[in-house]
Amino acid sequence: MKIKHNSINYSVNTVDDLLTLKSMNENDVTVVTDKDRGGTFVYRSADSSTNNGGTIFNGWTRQYEGAVNVKWFGAVGDGVTDALSSFISCISYCFSNDKIMYSDSSTFYITSGIMLPDSTQENTSFTWECDNTRILSSNSNPVLTILYTPSSTSFKRNIHIYGDLFLEFESYLQNSIGYNLGNQYNCSYG
Repeated sequence: MKIKHNSINYSVNTVDDLLTLKSMNENDVTVVTDKDRGGTFVYRSADSSTNNGGTIFNGWTRQYEGAVNVKWFGAVGDGVTDALSSFISCISYCFSNDKIMYSDSSTFYITSGIMLPDSTQENTSFTWECDNTRILSSNSNPVLTILYTPSSTSFKRNIHIYGDLFLEFESYLQNSIGYNLGNQYNCSYG
């Protein structure tokens, strides 16, 4: 993304380093070089008390176009580190802001199932773009669950998962998602 500023004020290695910067000015630009959580950030004093763990860090607002990478929210794709809270934060952000979530060809470990949120808003949608993503879980609970609140209205909620997503738990691999959602959801996979 092109930054509409004259210069980069800071360059740091990690998001943690970004949070240690002092004496920021409105519209200061910082580049974080970390390969997973890095990017270009612009300081916005109005957001100085906001930290969602992925796109805003105490006023430092990520500049991006396109999908939101789950790694921006701290997911480590090493197959060992629990990435559940990162997935929950990223899904919540994407769902609330009508953004597409992206996960790369890493192996993510989660300690319990990922729940896609329900919404009372009409015609809401959630899209997850997967690039050979593997999700490992330590228990036999569903790896992916879509929450559903019965409603008297007939609006639809659309859940789309594109690309290759492999869900693995216990000692076997499941490469498809089973769901029983009645007529409230329009789900696609593949």
